[in-house]
Amino acid sequence: MKVLVLSCSTGGGHNSCGKYIQSEFRSHHIECDFIDYFSILGNKLSKRIEKLYLKSTQGKGKIFEGVYKLGETYSKVGLTSPVYELNKLAKNKIWKFLTDNHYDLVICPHLFPSMAITSLKKDGMNIKLINVATDYTNIPFWNETTPDYFVIPHESLKSEFTEKGIDEKVLIPIGIPVSTHFQEKIKICL
Repeated sequence: MKVLVLSCSTGGGHNSCGKYIQSEFRSHHIECDFIDYFSILGNKLSKRIEKLYLKSTQGKGKIFEGVYKLGETYSKVGLTSPVYELNKLAKNKIWKFLTDNHYDLVICPHLFPSMAITSLKKDGMNIKLINVATDYTNIPFWNETTPDYFVIPHESLKSEFTEKGIDEKVLIPIGIPVSTHFQEKIKICL
């Protein structure tokens, strides 16, 4: 088995989660790579997206908040979002990367790569996909993805995800994967 963790550099949480998942697979002798989604599309794009995200969170995060609210509106009216359509454009490069590197499973702790993988799945490509929610809520657009499984932070969030159209059968409420180093440090403090 060969696993790819596909994340984005939009804040540290997605990448921290993804790198921890990678380390767990490796500790069990399963080949696992961690890649920034946008780096597959081009290193310049990756840096631009990271800067754009960071700028959107400055000044009380008004830009980020506005985009988030717009996303909630798209979800409510049932239209395919422009976010999905933009990530759909990446599907050919992503497919080439996946097949060239012989991945059996893709894990996405970020929405954007999951959308590109979903687009490939809708085209009939056989790809196993696991989403990992890294927020304590169901963010807009997760409902536009089609994971085989979806790791969510807590049992109490199931209804938030199902109300947005995500099949309860795919939900796995086991928490946000974090480093065991955190657990070790807590034990020391206690």
